[in-house]
This record gives sequence, C-alpha cells and structure tokens, in this order.
Amino acid sequence: MFLKEAVRGHYSRAEMYDELCEVLQKQVERAALHNLNVESIGIAVPGGVVPHNGHFNGAVGGVPFEAGEFVSQTITDALVNRCGMPLLQRVFPVRDAESLMQRIHLDNDARCAARWLITEQGPRWADFVCLFAGTGVGSGLVFDRRVSYGAKFRAGEVGHVDLNMGDELMLGKMALQRRKCSCGTKGYHFESLVGLGGLGHLAMALDHGIQKDIERAYVSDPQRAADLRAELGSEEVSGMILLEVLRRPGLLDLDEFPRSEEDLDEHLQRLMELYGQLFCVGITAILDALDLPYVGLCGTIPEYLHGNQHFQRSFRQHLAGNVMGTIVDPLFGNMREWGWRGAALLPRDPGYYIRRFPGSTRQPFTASERRSATPSSAREQAVHGEERLNEQHSDT
Repeated sequence: MFLKEAVRGHYSRAEMYDELCEVLQKQVERAALHNLNVESIGIAVPGGVVPHNGHFNGAVGGVPFEAGEFVSQTITDALVNRCGMPLLQRVFPVRDAESLMQRIHLDNDARCAARWLITEQGPRWADFVCLFAGTGVGSGLVFDRRVSYGAKFRAGEVGHVDLNMGDELMLGKMALQRRKCSCGTKGYHFESLVGLGGLGHLAMALDHGIQKDIERAYVSDPQRAADLRAELGSEEVSGMILLEVLRRPGLLDLDEFPRSEEDLDEHLQRLMELYGQLFCVGITAILDALDLPYVGLCGTIPEYLHGNQHFQRSFRQHLAGNVMGTIVDPLFGNMREWGWRGAALLPRDPGYYIRRFPGSTRQPFTASERRSATPSSAREQAVHGEERLNEQHSDT
C-alpha cells in the first residue's frame, strides 16, 4: 500500500525513504535488544535494479525511484544517521558504512517472488514464470531452477511487449484505444491493457455510462471520496474502484446507483469475462514462446480477482484453449509474502550473488552459518529455502 501511494504521488520520494528506513531502524533496534546478529537486508522493489551497484535502472516510469538512483547508498546513509555506526556494528558484521552497503541487497519484486517459488514449490517447478499485475505488469522468469536476469538485468519485463501492432485492437465488437505504458510508449502493451489503468479503460469502453455511475456511487461515501483525493477520472483509479466493488459485493449504496442491481451485475460479469480473456492473451504468449508449464500470479489484480468466478472461468477457459501441448493450472498467491521471502533469500542465491559481486570469490553464507543468527520462529523456513537454492546452483 505504501509503495502504491508513492507511485500515485501521495508520498514524496523523501517520505518514502523515511518510512522505509524507520521500519529498518525498528528492526535493527529489535535485533540489538534481543542480542541477534543480522547478516544482510533484502529489499524487493518495483522496476529494474542493477544488482552489482544497487542502482535503479530507470527502464520504466511510475515507480518511486529516479533513473540511475543509488538506492542502496541512500538507505545506508539514512541508517547510519538514524542508528549510528556503533549500534549497526553490534547488529551487522560490518566495519563501516561501505561494508554495511555491501550487506544491502535489492532486486526486482517479481524476481524476488519467483525466487521464493523455487524454494516453495520444489523441484517440479524447474521452469516457470511468476507474473505480477497491479499498477504495472512484470514477471520473474525461471529456467532450470535459476532466476533469469538477462543481458541488461531486464529479463521479465513482459508488460512492455506490444500485443497488437495494428491501428486498433478489437475485443469482440469493442475497439480498445492505444494507451501510454510506463515505459513511455503508446500502444497495446500487455501492461497498458491489463494493469489497473487497462482494467479501467476496458470498463469505460464496455459501457462508459454505467462505469461513471459506479464511480459516483462509490465516492458517495465521504471516507472513500477523501481517500481518492482529487484523482477521480483517471483510468487507474477507475480500475482500483472496480477491484474494490468486485471483491466486496454490496459495497455500493444502491440508493446512490441510478440503475438496477441486475444492470450492475450484468456489467461486472461481462467485464470480467472480457478481462479474463485479455489477461490470458499475454500470459499465453509467454508460456508458449518459452515453453513454460507453470505460472504463478500475484499482485493487486490477481489477489483481488482470485475469488471472482466470472474472471476465473474466462481466464482458465482461454488458457486451456490457447497454451500449446500442456494444461496449465495457475497458482495464485500474495505478492507481499512471496516478495519479502524472496528478498530475504537474495544473499543465499548464487545466481544473484555472482551478479552482486562480479569476479568475487566470496560465497553465499551456508545454512549452518546462518542457523546461529536466525530467530527460531523463522529459521526453519529460511534455511529450507536457502538449501534448495544452493542445491540448484551446485554446478555454478
């Protein structure tokens, strides 16, 4: 939620760092209080990160970092100012700020989620894609149980694949308009079609009038109107409102809705049938092109629509009919849980480690080294994931 608010401009960049570093400060103080040693900090971030120097690569817009921003340095400086080096040296095995920065690891959030699925799903999931869909759309790609980074650390940016090179995209009898993607290009990118803004655009194209009635009924509640601030009218906010209405039947005050409840249900059902079909198009292209038998889905949109029968029926029907040679059963999950667990495993993943420290002979910490410093409540799960990662990279 915090990062979503930052993307929408409700938090300044400085406020975002303050919030993040306040959380980290509390964890450092907690570790010191309980006499715990912390080996590293793992952070999952939206967009692209250059692993070896902790810079944001600026490949896409709409994220709370600037192109080329030295994220790990900024976090290090803030922690030193907040905690002081003596406290940090008690908690981390570091000498100074520079060595602390080497203990801060960042990676793309979808890649972090994919990293966790490697450990969680076991050897059967050797090749798969973990797709995130929210304000933006991205993925973590895994081949032979290794997270893929690509030549410029941008592997998995599937949201920017153009799904239609023509002048218009027809969905049934309905024409969808080109939309500007976070990469700056206007077209029919997967992200611009199925991200939050794409969902709002689809609803407007399906029936502009009823969508506006839904939004007016939604903001008839003063608290919801205040939460949206001055943003009503954007397609992204339209998408967010729809997700809330779809997840919570009965949310709208029908006294404020000038149509019948049957009209509302019919509109939402048709919208989900079309959206499920559209959502499937990009995923099918990924699965077929890369010959992947498994897909994990996370992020705001899959999490909200997981229980929607109309979306599920349409999505699974089109998935079954369009993926070649295999039956794919998508796994729905929670981005926050998958992401932080995958971020915690960053320094244990040799595939990440050789990119974080190019040419270094230093190896990731072993499971036995970590056990002595890991609280018992989290130790078993974290070490279990670490051992699986080390097994899959034993030939590296």
